[in-house]
Amino acid sequence: MTEVLLLAKKNSPAIWQVSFQNLEKAAYYYLKRYSSSSENLKRILLKRVFRAQKFQQVDWDVTNNWIEEIIEKLKTIGIIDDKEFADRKAVIFNNQGNSKLMIRKKLENKGVEKKLIDESIKNLEKKIVDPDLTAAIRFVERRKMGPYRHPNNRSEYRDKDLRSMARAGFAYSVAKQLLEAESIKDLHFMESQIDIHNNN
Repeated sequence: MTEVLLLAKKNSPAIWQVSFQNLEKAAYYYLKRYSSSSENLKRILLKRVFRAQKFQQVDWDVTNNWIEEIIEKLKTIGIIDDKEFADRKAVIFNNQGNSKLMIRKKLENKGVEKKLIDESIKNLEKKIVDPDLTAAIRFVERRKMGPYRHPNNRSEYRDKDLRSMARAGFAYSVAKQLLEAESIKDLHFMESQIDIHNNN
């Protein structure tokens, strides 16, 4: 096992040394702060190694094996669970106002496998009657669109708001319904009806 730290010069900052022990510590440190998929954690550790190789030689075959071993260990003891991660993130992303399309993209960016993404979307649809309508209401609220705009310039922003919602992955019918709602109370009523269905 290589030394944990190397000192470049006396009184100089310690240089992070690539080793199994340090990679494992880095993995645990990251997971204490953030949830992660196995692929995302692998990317994080590799970035750490890429930065470190400026100051030391790296045996990439050995290092990649170390990273794979660490991730498999974390999966075995249940600290990393890609299915649980995808399911939980899908709900969080939906609550933040992300359409199912955007949820897919975000999970892909986190390195989640397509099969698990498909399952997480299906599970989301079981928990929430209409995930996209729920997310769209929150999207409109956060962006202050439709009934949140001042009555005098609401029509002026209609097409712009429709395009924004389309880019966010929402269907035209959903966007039109919300942007043409007469009042904020109407949106709150829609949301309350969804909550009633979800709780039944």
